[in-house]
Amino acid sequence: MYSNEVFSTGVLAKNTTKYAVANIANIGTRETYEITVEVWDWSSYSNPVKLPVLIGENEKVIFPYKLKPNHLTVMYTNITSASIKFYEIRVIYPRSKDIVIKCY
Repeated sequence: MYSNEVFSTGVLAKNTTKYAVANIANIGTRETYEITVEVWDWSSYSNPVKLPVLIGENEKVIFPYKLKPNHLTVMYTNITSASIKFYEIRVIYPRSKDIVIKCY
């Protein structure tokens, strides 16, 4: 089995962004992988708060999410609240060359 990797964007300044977005693709042709996406509000500079992650038409994601071969998933969190100044996206996934991640 695969050991897990953690991808982090690091703490990002919100600026004019309305959503924290994670695009994750399984470019493999055989295996389904379980992934977890976390979005953290770091605006207090300590004790970050985990925010809900959504998919599709504002549907809350149940983790771990099973990402099938040759599939893309787009997950997001609304960060329009005036209180959110800094955020981080983390993706926990099995170590594999078949997982491609782009976050912003």
